[in-house]
Amino acid sequence: MLPVLHFTASKKLLGGFRSGPCFMGLSVVLALLVISVNALLVVQFIQVWPIGGVIGVILYGILYTGVCIRMVWDDLCAIARLLTGTSSADGSATPIVKVHQSANNLDLGGGI
Repeated sequence: MLPVLHFTASKKLLGGFRSGPCFMGLSVVLALLVISVNALLVVQFIQVWPIGGVIGVILYGILYTGVCIRMVWDDLCAIARLLTGTSSADGSATPIVKVHQSANNLDLGGGI
């Protein structure tokens, strides 16, 4: 469910076919509801399991969470850069609009 939401929100992958903001908002809310209900049901279901099974489910949950975070890591970094005002991956502040000067516009000190 999460990979589908991620890919349908990607302008890079789907271009003009990506989901609109209202539909994505509704999809995210519904996905969180389904994930919450699933987590509750898993917790209720494994309460009667032996400790080995519980540890296995917890390790799988950690692995799945890591895969999901890795899948959206670039998007999270882009959002963080947008919020902090930096535009480079190394975190250094660079202006959004760059001013370029050509060699013809430079005053080299020798006048005619």
